[in-house]
Amino acid sequence: MIVSSDSKYSMQRQPKRITSNALVLFVRMLIVTIINLYSVRFVIKGLGGEDYGIFNAVVGVVMTCSCVFPVLAISVQRFYSYAMGEGAWGRLREIFSASVNIIVFSLVVIIVLLETIGLFFIREKLQIPIERMEEAELIFHLAMVTFSFSYLQIPYTAALFAHENFGIYAGVSCLDCVLKFVVALFFGKVCFSGLTTYAVGLSVVSLCTWLCYVVACSKYSECRYYMVRNHGIYKDLLSFSGWTMYGSFAGVGMIQGNNILLNVFFGPLANAAFGVAVNIYNAFTSLSNTVALPFRPQMIKSYAAGNFEYLRSLFFANNKFIIYLLSCIAIPLVFEMPMILDLWISKAFTEMSVFSSLFIVYAVLLSLHNPITILIQASGRIRTYHLVAESIMILCLPVTWVLFRMGMPAYVAFISMIVLCGVAHVARVICLKRMQGTFSLASYFSSILLPCVLVAGGGGGVSLIIYVTMEPGVLRLGLMLLASPLVTLCLAYFVGMTSYERSMVNEIFRKFLRR
Repeated sequence: MIVSSDSKYSMQRQPKRITSNALVLFVRMLIVTIINLYSVRFVIKGLGGEDYGIFNAVVGVVMTCSCVFPVLAISVQRFYSYAMGEGAWGRLREIFSASVNIIVFSLVVIIVLLETIGLFFIREKLQIPIERMEEAELIFHLAMVTFSFSYLQIPYTAALFAHENFGIYAGVSCLDCVLKFVVALFFGKVCFSGLTTYAVGLSVVSLCTWLCYVVACSKYSECRYYMVRNHGIYKDLLSFSGWTMYGSFAGVGMIQGNNILLNVFFGPLANAAFGVAVNIYNAFTSLSNTVALPFRPQMIKSYAAGNFEYLRSLFFANNKFIIYLLSCIAIPLVFEMPMILDLWISKAFTEMSVFSSLFIVYAVLLSLHNPITILIQASGRIRTYHLVAESIMILCLPVTWVLFRMGMPAYVAFISMIVLCGVAHVARVICLKRMQGTFSLASYFSSILLPCVLVAGGGGGVSLIIYVTMEPGVLRLGLMLLASPLVTLCLAYFVGMTSYERSMVNEIFRKFLRR
């Protein structure tokens, strides 16, 4: 495919746009992560360990359906970005309206399933004290309200991502986070039940956030609903979503399914430990997505425009940036998790520390799939990729169930997740090689994995020296949190990056200093 001179000029300017978007999303991630993690302290204090476990178990049943969130969001965004890459601007409104129809119809189906199968599961399978069952059912219905308004945000966030307007997305998501923090701060001070009040507050926040996205996207001409008669667009969106759904179901099923299994075999306190660990996992997932999001539209558009050399450079940079940033945070946290939880939660117990450390390892390993999945989605050839990789991932639940039945401890759920995630990643790389003839396995290992192993090994070595030579305490924690990330980032910059990748980092720093 021939790329015009205007397109080439546009492509030359795109790295600066990526760095600008990355900076905005990084600031957003820091704000959201800090507030969310701090909120957990107030939520646990207001609810208590058992009620926090009940809340996570009940909400976990609803959130098993959240696998549809990333599926439809990625599908709509992919078709937006691909149409923009081809210059087919008139097709955008059709994509938006068709996606709204699909989301509303699927939401009705989900609500029916939750009100029947979901409610039966809560009443008959979860370990909830009988005197709390009525309130647990009310929490369940309020969680569905929160789920519904979050689900309806998808067409609008997809439009923002495709237009690379990450500033609005960052602003609204930060507002959403602040409102949830306000709920966490004050719900324990009301005279009503803490569980019910907290669930009502989250429902109101999700409504406000949806309205903000609706208003923000009103400036886009394509975000005007009309009845779409073209059945082909529904077929395209659903065909792409169907296989992506399978992949998302495996990921969400592992998280929420293990949450439910922990409740069935170990009770609400295991759910409380899992709930704390999930917050740490979500922070790492947020960081991984923050790095991947600015690259996604450009990778899809460059694929549509036939600019494969630029696509390759983005793929390499995306992989490295994700691993380097996650490693510089993950390494010291794993070493000092007991101390961090004692300072953060104050009522932490052993399972929280073990769950959280293993969840971090899983999150870092899982993040490796992000750039690969973007490339596969850009090509649209996703069936084999998801069928192979996610069939491996989805084995986690039956494996964990068998291990629990054998009397294994609760943390083996995470061992199962980590092992199967590693096997699935090997399958993803092989699939990419078979689907993209220009992709080189040798380059992937020599230009991505080898530098990342060296960088992470250097940071881990420094952390190990500090860990074994100093007594446990705040001083060791402070030195660990300072020295390990500094060494990791320095090695990443001077050893683990090409000159092109360093130029992208330099651009981010220049933009940050100018602000």
